[in-house]
Amino acid sequence: MSSARSLVVDADGHVLEPAQMWRDYLEPGLRSRAPSIERRPDGREDFVIEGKVISRFGINRIGALGVGAVERYADNCPGGFDPRARLADLDREGIDAAVLYPTLGLMLGGVESVVLYIGLCRAYNRWLADYCSAAPQRLFGAAMIPVTGVEAAVAELKFSALQLGHRAAFLRPNPWQGRKIYDQEWDPFWEAAAEMNLGVGIHEGLAMNLPTVGVERFDDMACQHIVSHTLEMQCASLGLIAHGVLERFPSLRVAFLESGGGWVLPWLDRIEEHWESASFRRVLGAMKRPPFETFRRQCFVSFEADEKTLAPHAAHCGAETILWATDYPHPDGTFPGAVEKIREALSPLPEPSQRLVLGDNARRLYALPI
Repeated sequence: MSSARSLVVDADGHVLEPAQMWRDYLEPGLRSRAPSIERRPDGREDFVIEGKVISRFGINRIGALGVGAVERYADNCPGGFDPRARLADLDREGIDAAVLYPTLGLMLGGVESVVLYIGLCRAYNRWLADYCSAAPQRLFGAAMIPVTGVEAAVAELKFSALQLGHRAAFLRPNPWQGRKIYDQEWDPFWEAAAEMNLGVGIHEGLAMNLPTVGVERFDDMACQHIVSHTLEMQCASLGLIAHGVLERFPSLRVAFLESGGGWVLPWLDRIEEHWESASFRRVLGAMKRPPFETFRRQCFVSFEADEKTLAPHAAHCGAETILWATDYPHPDGTFPGAVEKIREALSPLPEPSQRLVLGDNARRLYALPI
């Protein structure tokens, strides 16, 4: 990569899982239980697992960014399904590399069968490795980690990194049967991620049958999306900071994704206010340092290209904590024109900070070999 040009990395892009993929990549004993896409008489398509609808809303246009009129999931953005089409879109945008997260796979936390859930994660991770193999220096996979228990999580983390070559992993922030990712029983997972130098993304996704902050207040997708993605990130970040996870594993790197970034500054302010209060300090004993310091040392957050709070965040939380993402090919993402918009948003920052946000931070978070 030329030193005269900033590295440009999409820190949170998405793939679209082909309908047949689950059956093709599941272990033989689980293939009869593979998910399906079912079309209703009114035209709505649902993601269905063992007869249960997993998607909160229809998935017809879930990957329609830049495509136009779409009636079926299979007709969504070609680059979501096909890595070669994806590479052409990256070239068109001037993006050097993309770190890839799932679409339908974001809903798997609602699967009740532990065996099937773990098997689906393994199937997805194997398919994602094949997708990324089209350009291993440009397409990097974030392995999907089951949250059913720490043993399964560590096993999938190690398999995905050592056998499949994934550079990162991701977790849903939601509790699974009362278990939370910042409970101390999850320490072996965080320890393994730190020892293996793997960045971990925290990524929300509207799935049925999984506790999600705030969705019970609203019936429409827009409001549920607004409330769930940000509030789940706030809960996850609070848990990791206040319960001492980041303190116990100081080399661990964590990113909070697809929730915007404007919530971080006032959120850290509120946490710090409680940490400094004599009334709460004893209860927050796992926090050994100010939350701003911990966040700057170990955390990242993905901003959207048109957010007005990027510059204040850089001033108070550090430009070294900022990522950017296209959210390609989801309809609320930015394509084409994402790089142009993020460069415009970064224009008030000094050039070294711009370079950090455009790509160097993502390279550090994910330890990318580029």
